[in-house]
Amino acid sequence: MPIKVYPPEVERIYETASRRLFSTSGCVDTGSYTTPETSSRLRSIKIRTATGWETPGWRKMKNNGAILPFTQWDRFSLEGQATLASREWCGSPTGNRNRWDNYYRNGSFLDKSSGELMALVDPFDLDYLVQKAAASIYSGGWDAATFLAEIGQLRRMLSGVATKADDLIRGRSPGELHNLWLEGRYGWRTLMYDIRDLHEVLTQSNERRTRYRQAKGLTVAGNWNEYVESTSSGLITGTSSDISWTGNLRGTVVADIDIPDFQFNPITTAWEVTRLSFVVDWLLNVGQALEASSFLLKAKNYKAGAGYKFEFELAQSMSHVGTTGSTVVHGNDGACSGRAEVISRVPMSVSAIPRVNLRLDGWKVLDLLALIRQRVK
Repeated sequence: MPIKVYPPEVERIYETASRRLFSTSGCVDTGSYTTPETSSRLRSIKIRTATGWETPGWRKMKNNGAILPFTQWDRFSLEGQATLASREWCGSPTGNRNRWDNYYRNGSFLDKSSGELMALVDPFDLDYLVQKAAASIYSGGWDAATFLAEIGQLRRMLSGVATKADDLIRGRSPGELHNLWLEGRYGWRTLMYDIRDLHEVLTQSNERRTRYRQAKGLTVAGNWNEYVESTSSGLITGTSSDISWTGNLRGTVVADIDIPDFQFNPITTAWEVTRLSFVVDWLLNVGQALEASSFLLKAKNYKAGAGYKFEFELAQSMSHVGTTGSTVVHGNDGACSGRAEVISRVPMSVSAIPRVNLRLDGWKVLDLLALIRQRVK
């Protein structure tokens, strides 16, 4: 598959900083001066790079109605600048004054590659999102088998409504709170979803589809920070560095597949009616993997891909902390800020292996506490 590298845009602007050493003693900035040293400092940076892979015969494939493959695509951009810093001091109250002019001291912190930035991000599993998208396509019909398998539980729920109503009328508790919570979450709520799905199937039964497209995603965020102190020329400087990010991840599947309006899958049903299987699925997504496996068996043809977009905020600041010996400070600071964006897309395949992904939110924590309480009782 041909690779296409787009012309990169790289711009680094440097400024020459010079240190002035004044000849007059008494720590003053008057009189003549010498320039004992100079330094090249990065003032601003701007980078744009992109690499993509072309699909031979793309137009012909599109005209023929084929599923277009997902191709690799990578893009990186970074832009930032440093502010004019100050660094001015004397070795003693009677000594000679030093002053850096045109001094941009933080710019080098911004010069990061996409690899350096992505190394800060916690590991993530794109296979999980692709598998979730495939499972969602397969589960598009109404799960009649699971509904029939749980009909006994539905009958008990309905028969208990009158009993609970009578208890309320008589001023008695309709039941223990943890049991009522679990019945509502995994009884009545599930029944509501089943009714909704059945309604959708009945109202859309005339819409015959053979091609499905589904995408599943999630958003992540994090940050990295560091604080260090250093001493040079009697000046103690504190440097605070911070990089924060927000990432959007997505897995997409496009498939030619026949999805029946009413699903009868004994394997997925057996897992659904297994006691506490939903708790296992909070970490090890067995149910999703079973649906993805069924998708692979039924799909005539499919293409899958996954990708992410991360936005980074970079900042660094220097501040004066203190001095050593008899040093006198007149200025000691500096700062920079920048933004970066990393985009990547890769072709994928649907995995049939259960993916490990902890899905635990506030509601599930309450569910877990109710289950523990029920077990203790």
